Amino acid sequence: MRKEGWVNEVNLVAELVDMVQVDELRITVVVDNHYFTVQNDSPIVERVSSARGVPIHTEHGLSYVVETTMDGEKNTFLFDFGLNFETIIKNLAILNVSLATVNAFGLSHGHLDHWGGLLQTLKAYRRASSKETTLYVGEEAFAPRFSGYPWGSPHYLGQLDVKQISSIQNLKIKEIKLPTEVMPGGYFTGYIDRVTEYEKARTTLLIARNERLEMDDFRGEQAMIVGLRNKGLIILSGCAHAGIVNTVRHAQKITGISDVHAVMGGFHLFDSGTENIKRTVQDIKSVKPQYIIPMHCTGYDAMTLFYKEMPEQLVLSTAGSRFTFVA
Repeated sequence: MRKEGWVNEVNLVAELVDMVQVDELRITVVVDNHYFTVQNDSPIVERVSSARGVPIHTEHGLSYVVETTMDGEKNTFLFDFGLNFETIIKNLAILNVSLATVNAFGLSHGHLDHWGGLLQTLKAYRRASSKETTLYVGEEAFAPRFSGYPWGSPHYLGQLDVKQISSIQNLKIKEIKLPTEVMPGGYFTGYIDRVTEYEKARTTLLIARNERLEMDDFRGEQAMIVGLRNKGLIILSGCAHAGIVNTVRHAQKITGISDVHAVMGGFHLFDSGTENIKRTVQDIKSVKPQYIIPMHCTGYDAMTLFYKEMPEQLVLSTAGSRFTFVA
């Protein structure tokens, strides 16, 4: 049963996205697992330094502020919400980002380290702004999640409460299944096609469906795609449970754009095994992105192999990094 303010996006029929390309994309990493205060900047990234005496806070979570600019008009989107609200709100203040400037919100998938701060962030947004806004989610974003690892018996991972989210005034929830523009120039992927034979769902990650536990295939997971004028796609993932290679190929397919400028986000390779990591790195390398920016749940082994195989393309991201891509 759908709640008031909930829209199920079932009437989208076009598979190929007529993508509007942006003049500039800025991605501010509000929450990530790591913070390295003396990491050098690069042509596309600047970082907040703790030399100011105000440290960035980190946790096992992820959150981005995404800003697109077209014809001088800027729009702002908050993508994922970390593990807890305190981390988000403190880091937003340090990064000089006002919640009142956000035009819409989006959630990649229903794991706690991506929605933990969502409810309180929306409440804080409502205190800062009375304008109507939308929260974009994929299928099963509000389903209970469990893990069988390392506890043996299923361990409850939490559930985002749709009733609490729906109670936020002037907030519309849109559940999407197909590619959807969620902000000017920014698109959610819809269902991500599984085309590689080695990027498999983890049997230890479970979801409650029809009053029983099943393996979670993350059918509702969303990544974000932005087309940078004259340079290609920028693909931003949450955890890439669907596979980061699947995600990139899906983005190319639905946009009709083969050039990839950057791939960034959590790649969920920390438990994938050596051979799968090697295949992933080689497949991403074959796409020839200008930048590869692994984060969050990518894992040390994959990070080091990306550095070994793509040293000129790899850019280190930490909490507090602000990436700017200009056409």
